[in-house]
Amino acid sequence: MGLVNPAVASAALASVPPRQAGMAGSAVNTMRQLGYALGVAVFGTLLTARAQHALSADGIQDPHAAAQALAGGGARQVLALVPSGQREAVDHALRAAFTSGLDTAAVVAGAVGLTAGVIVLASYGQRHRKPPMTSRNRQLDRLPLL
Repeated sequence: MGLVNPAVASAALASVPPRQAGMAGSAVNTMRQLGYALGVAVFGTLLTARAQHALSADGIQDPHAAAQALAGGGARQVLALVPSGQREAVDHALRAAFTSGLDTAAVVAGAVGLTAGVIVLASYGQRHRKPPMTSRNRQLDRLPLL
């Protein structure tokens, strides 16, 4: 994000008249913050849902609570509640569930990013195409520049 932010802000400010630069800058910042918040919420939910599914398949007693704790960084607290004879198996299940959830979230994030990139490229190409050459445009192109 650090490499993209200056370019996005410059593009937004260049696309509006100077008197509206404040509104453009605040719109960019608002959308950035909204994107961060929604991204964390959506991808966190994906991670938790996938982890819950994996934990239920491994026979964990309360997969919903375990997945919630796992997504919040509470794997040690979950393991502390498990009898010592089962800790190794539960630890493996927690690690596998977290990996599965993180993998799902990363794949979806990549797909969303690629889709957004394609949409941006497609819309950019449509707006910046040259108009078809007419006889009037050809005459204008032949005029000397002052």
